[in-house]
Amino acid sequence: MGVLSSTVAFVVVAFLIWAPSMVAFAGNLYQDVDITWGEGRGKILNNGHLLTLSLDMASGSGFQSKNQYLYGKFDMQIKLVPGNSAGTVTAYYLRSEGTYWDEIDFEFLGNLSGDPYIVHTNVYTKGMGGREKQFYLWFDPTADFHTYSFLWNPAHVVLYVDGRPIRELKNMEGEGVPYPKKQAMIYSSIWNADDWATRGGLVKTDWTQAPFTASFRNFRVNGCVWSNGVSSCKSSNSSDKPWLSEQLDSTNQKMLKWVQKNYMIYDYCTDIKRFPQACLIAFDTQTKVVFLTIEKKATYKDMSALKISVYVTSAAAGYNLLLLFKHSTWSRINFKGSYLCMAWICFFLDQIAVYMTFAANTATLAASMLAITGSEAFQWLKVCDKFTRFCIQIGVAVLCGYAASILMALISTISAYKVFRMYSPKWFLRLKST
Repeated sequence: MGVLSSTVAFVVVAFLIWAPSMVAFAGNLYQDVDITWGEGRGKILNNGHLLTLSLDMASGSGFQSKNQYLYGKFDMQIKLVPGNSAGTVTAYYLRSEGTYWDEIDFEFLGNLSGDPYIVHTNVYTKGMGGREKQFYLWFDPTADFHTYSFLWNPAHVVLYVDGRPIRELKNMEGEGVPYPKKQAMIYSSIWNADDWATRGGLVKTDWTQAPFTASFRNFRVNGCVWSNGVSSCKSSNSSDKPWLSEQLDSTNQKMLKWVQKNYMIYDYCTDIKRFPQACLIAFDTQTKVVFLTIEKKATYKDMSALKISVYVTSAAAGYNLLLLFKHSTWSRINFKGSYLCMAWICFFLDQIAVYMTFAANTATLAASMLAITGSEAFQWLKVCDKFTRFCIQIGVAVLCGYAASILMALISTISAYKVFRMYSPKWFLRLKST
């Protein structure tokens, strides 16, 4: 009996030592976080089960987790500042240290009474951000606590609100896109940002409403604690760490699309002012800047019709440059013996260029319509709902292609005239007597 009791006690002690190293359950906030600034404006209440951060005209406040993590799932219940919160920002984010830090953000932009909060999300890698997406919420975030979560593993980053995914960033390091992979801490803060937060800075903070207070509770982490350069998740077995390989299933993918369709109000990748669009299909560099940082490398090579269109129009452009060179030198060289032969060659090449360009653009147009409308029969998604900017590029390119086809058709009529004027109108294919 004594041996059994000792064994059980040993197992319990071992579990208690091991479990906190990998999983920090929602518990006492005194044990999980430190209030790091604010001179008393941040408070832990209710025996460690509630934390409040306040902002007044003198200062804001903030806290950070006691541990660093390298991958995990992080939940926090937050009740945002009620009433007129214009000009204020409440932030909840993961951030690593150093000059070239990684960061994943929830920022809640306050607004006038009655107007909705804006959830401002961003991702930084190696100290560079600029990947903002903004959302409205489908509830009042000041009336009660709601859960805001990060899922961060080697495959992707997903931001959740009450268990619904609102944004996903896939790991595309294989395509040369930096991905957050530095050990990070959880931070939260409230501060004054009335130079930009509400309507681009037009609405300022009303300090008569201060102090502005946000509340936090039920901080829960299932993650790999990073300590002294070592991760607590040493085992390659992910069965006890499902979040480490968790993916979005079909239900969550539908939820993500629903949120982005109905509640996303800003997407950096469709901001034409920040990312001026190119009007050539093959201008692949601009496309990478816009789309590689989201989920996928969207280029003309993704669709066979676009590839053919690029090759055909490039060949047509090269041919027209040769024609320009020919006409610029024609008057200086005597081609008496070969004039007729050259005229026929130009005529046939002009016809081929017109027909091929027109056909390639028509195929591109047909393929592009599927990208716009989708096809339930073939389970093709409406690609342009996600890659709007890229589709605009393609649309402009198709219009330019048809304009080029019309111009080349006019040129081909000129080459036809040059050929047939050398033949007698009475004997269509007989040379005129000289």
